[in-house]
Amino acid sequence: MIRIAVEEALQDIQQALQQKGHEIDEKDNTYDIVVVRSLEEYSDLPVKASLVGVDGMSTDEVFKMVEERINLEK
Repeated sequence: MIRIAVEEALQDIQQALQQKGHEIDEKDNTYDIVVVRSLEEYSDLPVKASLVGVDGMSTDEVFKMVEERINLEK
């Protein structure tokens, strides 16, 4: 199963992904996909996860991007 973490401040994104059946936790460095507000804030973070920056994106756009990343991880 793909492990997804969502920045704590992004509750709407977390809820939308959970409604679609994804298991979500707060971010850390042991996940396959990490959803954050801004990629710039995490550019030097030593994670192996695929980072998804949501700045300026709708919940639907974020969900589609996460789904694309999930398909790449499989």
